[in-house]
Amino acid sequence: MNNIKSPKEIPHDWFQKGIESNFFQKYWHQKRFKLIIKELKKIDFSGDVLDAGCHSGDLTIILKKNFNCSITGMDLSKDAIGYAKQRFPSINFISGDISSNVPFRDNSFDFVSAFDVLEHIPNINNAIKELKRVLKPDGYLIVGLPAENIFFKVIWYFWVKLAAKNLNDQHVHESFEENMQAFVRAGFEKVTIQKTHLGMWVLAVFIKR
Repeated sequence: MNNIKSPKEIPHDWFQKGIESNFFQKYWHQKRFKLIIKELKKIDFSGDVLDAGCHSGDLTIILKKNFNCSITGMDLSKDAIGYAKQRFPSINFISGDISSNVPFRDNSFDFVSAFDVLEHIPNINNAIKELKRVLKPDGYLIVGLPAENIFFKVIWYFWVKLAAKNLNDQHVHESFEENMQAFVRAGFEKVTIQKTHLGMWVLAVFIKR
């Protein structure tokens, strides 16, 4: 995509308030939470985990409660990280850029997750390279992102126009197939791809070989 601009920062409490007060957001997020937990149980989600692009930690805490893992949440937004630390003091949260110098050594994590984050990043290839670097050999990368099909495009258009104007221009990558091929080119092996929400959201699991 040409002339990609960095997306504006989402308010630190956006997801929490949406899940608590908006029926559509609550349904959307809770349904994907159930799919994530179901699929992660199949691959023995445990050990050292990096939740990249965790924002305010709403999904990070769900992962910690459901799995025996030592999890670290990382996000570019210092405001979101500060908010996450206040809400979930038992989790280690740090500020870091997923697409440039992730602040961990090579082969640090058994699992790396990136839910609803890569579609916001201008340089997705750099982000994938960094996530692969900090992932141990035979470690799993779990990615969740919108498929941007016709249903999603219609709903997203009205959603950002009427209810979530702060999310306008947030998605800088729209091609699901393009995003999936980026992981294959980086050397990841596909384990599974699951679609939900009428095919509007995708959960993909890759393994580092």
